[in-house]
Amino acid sequence: MTQTQAGLPVSLHPSDSVLIKFDQLGNMSVIKRGNSKFWYIQFQLNGKTFIRSARTTSKKAAEQMEAEWRTALHANRFLGEKERITVRNAFKQFCES
Repeated sequence: MTQTQAGLPVSLHPSDSVLIKFDQLGNMSVIKRGNSKFWYIQFQLNGKTFIRSARTTSKKAAEQMEAEWRTALHANRFLGEKERITVRNAFKQFCES
């Protein structure tokens, strides 16, 4: 078990790399995992953990994607902005559920 800059415990898989970028609060946000050539985005917002592959080998691009994702989630949560969806896609999602 390792710790973040804020002293919080973090569980990393043994194959995970230690190439980690910390946000202003000391939370991990852009990490390189195991043998993957891609960067991963990982952060917490309102107690919920968000993680996904950036599908890029560029750390700078991954950091930009992380900022855009956080902004979109914040706008959705606090400003009430929702992603637009077409009637066709709504119907498709309804039929698949």
